[in-house]
Amino acid sequence: MWTLSASTAFAAFDVSELDPAALSRLGPDFNEYIRSSRGTDAYALSSRLNPWHLQADFNGDGTPDVAVLLREKASQKHGILIVHLGVGEHFILGAGEPLGSGGDDFAWMDVWQVASRASLVPNGDERETSASDGDVLWVIKTESASALLYWNGRRYEWHQLGD
Repeated sequence: MWTLSASTAFAAFDVSELDPAALSRLGPDFNEYIRSSRGTDAYALSSRLNPWHLQADFNGDGTPDVAVLLREKASQKHGILIVHLGVGEHFILGAGEPLGSGGDDFAWMDVWQVASRASLVPNGDERETSASDGDVLWVIKTESASALLYWNGRRYEWHQLGD
């Protein structure tokens, strides 16, 4: 499904921290993508929270996508890997890559879940997050702050809900 050029011939995501049986439950498309993604060996998939992965249609293309916790190995910074399975691309949020008020380390996050975009926007006013019809990730620091992470059609955006 995905083709790699010779210029991307590096190691793939490190999955050694995950139970192979649990990883296989994410399906063959996700596992093929993880095995064939080159130049991503600086990151290890992580199971530091339960659940350690979420599935939803984040980019609104009608194909389920996968979000998995990950860690940048050199800095030990935590984040989220989102794989758009329908188009074969991934995005790293946190784990050394800054995103909004969440910064470049999501170690503060102790709860995360999927929500529909419409259910989280008061009075159905979707102006701030309406670029795609995709689901959103709701990232939370219990009894402190939370934010929505949503696809705007080109990249992921941060929408602060409270602090």
